[in-house]
Amino acid sequence: YDNTTYVHQAKYEPNAFSDFPYWVVRSEFWNGDSALGLEIVHHKVYLKNTTDKIKSFSVSDGYNLVYMNYAKRINDHILRGGFGLIFGNPDVMLEDRPRYLKRHLEGMFFGGLSAQISYERWLYQNDQLFLNFETKLTHSYAKLPISENASEFALVPDTAIHFNIGF
Repeated sequence: YDNTTYVHQAKYEPNAFSDFPYWVVRSEFWNGDSALGLEIVHHKVYLKNTTDKIKSFSVSDGYNLVYMNYAKRINDHILRGGFGLIFGNPDVMLEDRPRYLKRHLEGMFFGGLSAQISYERWLYQNDQLFLNFETKLTHSYAKLPISENASEFALVPDTAIHFNIGF
């Protein structure tokens, strides 16, 4: 910040229903009781402890987690693990500067790596539809820009428990 290092012990919080809502989409290729698949989680994090210098900071247009998963089905239960990449879209307001925000793909930056484990339970199934409940634990670590200056960035780690209902 102003050619000096500014360190802030950030505390982040999720807010799944602010701005564009949280969502998950997954495609899997099953062979018997195991599968490989691709999953995208549109997660969001917000800086909880702002300061006079940091007016606001969020990764709310997407702290997007893109996973390659392995899944194993045991009756109506599915265990899943995955490793992936983080693509973040930071929204930053610093003291005496214009807001730093780029929309859509222009504002999507590769941030780092993520891992997840999950448990899914199928609640209902017929030939056209299924209903499931899933809980997952994700752990991610991203480094994202806070301005056009490449030497200015934020480290945005996130460990989260997710609860999802899907169909």
